[in-house]
Amino acid sequence: MMAAPVPVKLSAESVAEAFSLADASYRRNERRRGRYEHYANTPRKHKIGKLGEMGCAQALVERGVVVSDLFRDADREGEADLLASSWRLEVKTWDGRFWSPGGRCVIPNQMSGVAQKADAIVWCTVEGPLEKGSLLVRGWSTPAEVAAKEPHITTAGKQSYLNHQVGEEELRDFEDLLLRIQSGPPG
Repeated sequence: MMAAPVPVKLSAESVAEAFSLADASYRRNERRRGRYEHYANTPRKHKIGKLGEMGCAQALVERGVVVSDLFRDADREGEADLLASSWRLEVKTWDGRFWSPGGRCVIPNQMSGVAQKADAIVWCTVEGPLEKGSLLVRGWSTPAEVAAKEPHITTAGKQSYLNHQVGEEELRDFEDLLLRIQSGPPG
């Protein structure tokens, strides 16, 4: 059974804040190698990422979870994106058009870092024009589940990447993550 997507609608103010955070993130990283060497480092991709982080945080808060938005602090850029109770969450977001062929991925050279900083990876998509702030929280996986996938070439738009990719049918339901967060620390 596939995970049930959770729709999220960000306010115009939240979209504007996400875009501002994305612009700052892009400027900090536009000349850096390493972190973005496998993906095109574009302002649009930073916006998609920040929209996903804000959308995931909103979905959790709307369900009564206390969330620390670590993604808002540039000094914590190397940490997980969100702290939900004691759960460290990494949020990965795609343009909805590329979800089926190219979503649910982590590149091999980032996998160990993600596994060290996060207890769960939450998968999101932005649906339609970015300015509309419409998202779907698609589900979640553990870093171990993603790392166990043999890397293969995935395609998103005109670009192809070597990735660990989880199948859509393997995603855990967002409601399951909520239950686990409410039950206490991971592990």
